[in-house]
Amino acid sequence: MTVDPRVRDFTETATTPSLRVEVDPSPAYELLFQLFALDNPDDATEYAGGPDWLDQTRGRLPAEFLDELAALNTGGEIWLVLLGLVYDTPAPKTIDAFLDYLESMDPAELQSHLISQAWFTKERGIPQQLIDDAAGGDVAAYETICAAAEECACGPGWFELLSHPAAEIKRILVDIIRRFADKAFEGDVSKLLDRDARAKRVLAATLPPAELVERATNGITFTNLDGVDAVILVPSIVIRPFVVITDHGPLRIFGYPVAEENLTADEDAPPSWLVDFYKAVGDDKRLRILTILTEGATTLGALVERLDLSKSTVHHHLRLLRTAGLVRVTIGDEHTYSLRTDAVAQGGPLLEAYLHERINRE
Repeated sequence: MTVDPRVRDFTETATTPSLRVEVDPSPAYELLFQLFALDNPDDATEYAGGPDWLDQTRGRLPAEFLDELAALNTGGEIWLVLLGLVYDTPAPKTIDAFLDYLESMDPAELQSHLISQAWFTKERGIPQQLIDDAAGGDVAAYETICAAAEECACGPGWFELLSHPAAEIKRILVDIIRRFADKAFEGDVSKLLDRDARAKRVLAATLPPAELVERATNGITFTNLDGVDAVILVPSIVIRPFVVITDHGPLRIFGYPVAEENLTADEDAPPSWLVDFYKAVGDDKRLRILTILTEGATTLGALVERLDLSKSTVHHHLRLLRTAGLVRVTIGDEHTYSLRTDAVAQGGPLLEAYLHERINRE
């Protein structure tokens, strides 16, 4: 069943359709997403794991750890701010490598990163020069930023965190991440994340960037944003079915839900997008609808009349064609349906790319 995408957007605006797209799986990203979910208990009940995941994870952690996590009180945003540093971690991006990278950072550099990527600095329009001055030791600049943090709606914990010296901020964050990794992280995820990433890279060989992101995120599309160089697609298990969006300098990071078929033990299962495509074109009534749409956009009523089928039957076929990416619906005074000619042309290359990926893997 196709559902509306659920989004957690921690950016100011959206992206442009001509961007470079990378797929970057890592258990270090997943660890931060798990901390984000744990730090948002109300929202976490809406994720795929639900209350059971939340209760089990909390049960593996000492009470004092949970108290320290709650004391951060940034609404979980602190963990999303760190996603970009996973991207910067040299390969292989294991959790240990990520922690080593954090440990190697100059405390002032980490402090500057946290401030510049925090939502309150964007919300308040704090200039980068003021952030640089604060990180460089300018007391007045730092006090200005702390005052803005104290007033931000996204979590008063930013003010408390920034009240510590840079070295102490670094120690607090590294300590929480390390203890969570040791005590509670569901770490056997690399294979599943890599499997989903391979499937998205197969799509990347044939789809334009905007459509690749739309497929991965179940419907999130681009609008214009200057200053973004690339989109980084990060598969996640814990945040399903949500999409989490954040920035890292000129990069836009999309944490997207791993596809269900990539969570099964059957590694030979074909991707759902390929099955949906060929299922959609493997029916004479749906092929007739596609033929009609080559003449131009039309309405459900017009298709019902032209095909001499019931309204529910035509709607069912249109839904399957939409799921396969072959038909676009435009919502106005009356819904109109049109053919996505670019998607039709992708059918053969998608199958070829999938088969070649299987051959190369074997």
